[in-house]
Amino acid sequence: MNEFENNQVEQTEPLETPVEEVPVEETPVEETPVEETPVEEVPVEETPVVEAPVVETPAQEAPKKKAPVMWIVIVAILVVALAVAVAFAIGRAGDVVDDTTTTEVELFDPALAHHTNAHGYASWSVHYHTEEGDTNLHYYYLDENAQEITLTADEVNTMMNQQIATCGDMTLDNRTLQYYYSNALMAFQNSYYNYLAYMMDTSAPLDAQLNNSLGDGSATWQKYFLDNSLENFKTVAAMAQEAEKNGFTMSEDDQAYLDSMLDLDTMAMMYGIPDAVTLVKQLLGPMATVESYTEQTKTEFLAQAYLQSLYEQIEVTDEEIGAYYDANADVYAQQNIQKIDENVMNVRHILIQPEAAEDGTISEEAWAAAETEAQRILDEWKAGEATESTFGDLAEEYSTDPGSNTMGGLYEEVYPGQMVTEFNDWCFDDARQTGDTGIVKTSYGYHIMYYVAQGDYVYWQKTCEDALLSEKLMEIREEVLEGYETTVDTTKIIMLEVTEATKPAETTEAVIIPAE
Repeated sequence: MNEFENNQVEQTEPLETPVEEVPVEETPVEETPVEETPVEEVPVEETPVVEAPVVETPAQEAPKKKAPVMWIVIVAILVVALAVAVAFAIGRAGDVVDDTTTTEVELFDPALAHHTNAHGYASWSVHYHTEEGDTNLHYYYLDENAQEITLTADEVNTMMNQQIATCGDMTLDNRTLQYYYSNALMAFQNSYYNYLAYMMDTSAPLDAQLNNSLGDGSATWQKYFLDNSLENFKTVAAMAQEAEKNGFTMSEDDQAYLDSMLDLDTMAMMYGIPDAVTLVKQLLGPMATVESYTEQTKTEFLAQAYLQSLYEQIEVTDEEIGAYYDANADVYAQQNIQKIDENVMNVRHILIQPEAAEDGTISEEAWAAAETEAQRILDEWKAGEATESTFGDLAEEYSTDPGSNTMGGLYEEVYPGQMVTEFNDWCFDDARQTGDTGIVKTSYGYHIMYYVAQGDYVYWQKTCEDALLSEKLMEIREEVLEGYETTVDTTKIIMLEVTEATKPAETTEAVIIPAE
């Protein structure tokens, strides 16, 4: 976050799009009919989500056109998540032994999957590693007494084949659950990359860390991502079945993109991995198979393409958008999103801050010196080629704003009220033209300004339109889900963890999550 925004945090829409691949936006997690899911958004510099009523569409209003961008965002997230996942897995797992060719055996204790770990928390983890002098994987977990319980590869393989959930005619086993869990975890890590150190320890087991974002300390991070995974399965399964029932097929472009995503040998080569089998195992654990990964990816792409097609059919009017803003005016006021019909704009700036004394005060002489330096830099720019590019070069050399100085001082899609008053007023002057420059004083220092161009949309309208479309898509999604009964058996869930199981440094209070 930059230093001179008008008391801003990263903006969130009142209602988010319920696309289950995590996002640069967060994926909303809801309660399943079978297992209560107390998952909330992680409050990282965001404004709380607020429910808003659906406004009826006036018949006389012509539908507003929208850009069908959701599918583009979805596939982009998949690519990023995959790249992050590969790097993350390679960095921590090393070479993974193929343990999926073991013999099917009878599971000796179905309750093993859901146990209380050494920290006293509910856990579904089975950890694995190689022991010195042995190339085979060692599977185990620590029980509540910190005793190591060893499992054979055959036992784990059998547990991975167990059916743990259903949605309509589709089933979910533990092997495929790893796919959903990995996607949820990696997308979350990608979205909150800069804040992860304040939220969780990525090097430690997630079943040993409470998710404090829930406020009441009611569950671990493992439970958070497990709930997310089960909710994602429900959506994907319902949408895929609905797509098939309605004879929906993906477009040629979407199919071509899916084919490229399933070219695992090429992807493995790109990341320096021997083959597709090794790639999948490093992504999803030693019990993953190319076949299960391929089938799940196909199902998920079909579901997302169908969801996108439903999204593109939604129509909202300008009157609805205005009414939506009015219904959420208090929320938008807190975010400084004003109902001003001015397009967003792009601007570059170079921030020159006055030098403060040891006690934090800034003298008039320091302010004068900062102003002189700002004028000198502007004069230097004018004496040269005086282009946007050279302005950006000077921003990277002189600007002290960490939010933009590595990007040539550029801020894109700035909306009215986002920045402090003086900065805002200069940018949104009605006479402003591309290439205009100037020096603006704010409480943060002197800003050397360069006006780039006006954007092509009004921020409050776009924000409300996206939120309203998301709300309507949520309603459509819920209607589809109502047609597919869902069941979950948490006693059979197992999560393979590459991290070493840990013993608590001191006694922890148990958070036992009952199985329905």
